[in-house]
Amino acid sequence: MRRNTTQRGLSLVELMVAMAVGLVIMAGLLTLFLNHHTGYTLTAAMGRAQEAGDFGLSLMARYIRMAGFDPDQPASTAVDTTLSINGAVSDTLAISFIPVDNQHCAGTASDAVTNIFFVQNNELRCQDGGGNTEILATGIENLQVQYGVDLNSDGQIDRYQTAPDENDLSIRLGLLANAGPNAALAARNRSYNVLDATIAHNADSTLRRIFTTTIYLANTR
Repeated sequence: MRRNTTQRGLSLVELMVAMAVGLVIMAGLLTLFLNHHTGYTLTAAMGRAQEAGDFGLSLMARYIRMAGFDPDQPASTAVDTTLSINGAVSDTLAISFIPVDNQHCAGTASDAVTNIFFVQNNELRCQDGGGNTEILATGIENLQVQYGVDLNSDGQIDRYQTAPDENDLSIRLGLLANAGPNAALAARNRSYNVLDATIAHNADSTLRRIFTTTIYLANTR
């Protein structure tokens, strides 16, 4: 008796089931890839904002600690926020001091120097007394400055205010850093409280972080 050795192909139902299983597997792999890519994108964006904010604060803090060059005058008299810079979108901070290398932030030589920090075009910038400007960090969209003032000469900070005073003991800095628009974030109205300022953005998907620090002045009364 002869056996029938003819191989039978897949039926239409079997073929459709196999295709459906394959599509489910492909969809799962695609979802896994997209989730991984989204997580990586957010992490990288957060890293950029973190780097810009940390660098901007540490650099300004370094100059604030050097503020003042007259031993008969408090360091608070060498710090000012009343100077105006064309195009600046938030607070400005001017610091006068004698640098160790006799150079402004822009690299020009001088004895007593004044560096003016401000934000323009999404960049933290520094301008020297001669008008030369250096970009310090990108992705910085707002700078806020407050002064910790001693109102009763007891060596304690009584309040923080926006106007400088010769009895200031410290300076508080606030930066709002961003990493640019990110498709992983849903667009919505967002607001950020940077010290005493509220910065609002409408229908926005930009990833941002707030950075703050307090620097105590070295030469105080």
